[in-house]
Amino acid sequence: MKNTDFLSLLLFFVGFGLFGQPAPTEYKRWFLKPAAGINIPITNLFSGEVTDPLIEYDNNTYYWQLISGNYFINEKWGIEFTFQTGESTRRSDRVNRFYTDMQNKYNDNFYVVPFTPAQYSEPDIFGGSIERSYLGIVYRIQNSKILLLPKFLIGITSFYTDWGKVTLKEKGTNTVFKLSYSTGKRPSDHFTIASSFTFGYRLSKFILANVDVIYSFFKPDIVFSEEIRNTYTEELVSRSIVYNKNIHTITIGAGIIIELRTIRKK
Repeated sequence: MKNTDFLSLLLFFVGFGLFGQPAPTEYKRWFLKPAAGINIPITNLFSGEVTDPLIEYDNNTYYWQLISGNYFINEKWGIEFTFQTGESTRRSDRVNRFYTDMQNKYNDNFYVVPFTPAQYSEPDIFGGSIERSYLGIVYRIQNSKILLLPKFLIGITSFYTDWGKVTLKEKGTNTVFKLSYSTGKRPSDHFTIASSFTFGYRLSKFILANVDVIYSFFKPDIVFSEEIRNTYTEELVSRSIVYNKNIHTITIGAGIIIELRTIRKK
């Protein structure tokens, strides 16, 4: 079957299920929406620089949506607030990757002693390394079985950056260099725009199973300063390492919707 035929058939069944059911005589004022899922990158933040491991971020992450809800002003329109914490198994080896990168880059000519406060962190369900907060408007299309929620959201994507230092002693001489990498600040908050679509199917009077698809975009403004100082001559060489590529992400998740407070139509 051609893709267009399959899509047309899928839309037919969704439309039939949505509009072939009797319209409800009441609606719910509040939704609670716990969920979990994955973030799939369309573009990559990292550029292969030695500072990549100092950013507490990963392109491929999974997330928990511990706080999320809708408040409906009327039958159709409402607002949504969502807070997600994201994690990645790559976060736990950031220190090793920084040390390895420094050794690979300088080991031929120098004895290398790197250091960074980046932690060997294990995944944390309540405090993930990447936080996404959204606030926006939602439109409700619903019958007795099916729920559709198209949304437009704005928010913040937050994560941390760490600093790194390296001592280089030149082989065969007493010359010592000090390297440092830093952004000057740890928290990194980025304005984010997102559009989202939720499909829900009723399981019981107050509970629906749901699937969320979110497209999000943010433009980072992360600048690491690399400084190399000769400890004998005090000569200083510096450059900037900039991360400002547009970051596009598709998020796919699943969970449940808990409906609260019934409002009867007049």
